[in-house]
Amino acid sequence: MAIDILVSNPPYIRNREDVQQSVKDYEPASALYLDDQDSVYESIFRDYKKVKKGSMLMCFEIGYDLQNYLTGLMERYLEDYEYEFLDDLNGLTRFLFIFCK
Repeated sequence: MAIDILVSNPPYIRNREDVQQSVKDYEPASALYLDDQDSVYESIFRDYKKVKKGSMLMCFEIGYDLQNYLTGLMERYLEDYEYEFLDDLNGLTRFLFIFCK
């Protein structure tokens, strides 16, 4: 299988206190909380070449506090890429777009 675009909303919450109780009551922890030791981001960045067809766009919703963590992962795993972090309406960094050539 080869893909051109990957869109993902992986677990991205580091601090469990940042989550409202109503969310905790109805969402599984595995969908909410980031495990830095084995994150979905790291798996995707490590293995993206296995599904990359040509140029590839990756789009992620991210936690407001993940910019440094994700920049480190990109530097470690990605090759020939450009990226941009974007803010939400509240001015928090919440999106990452990566273009792999």
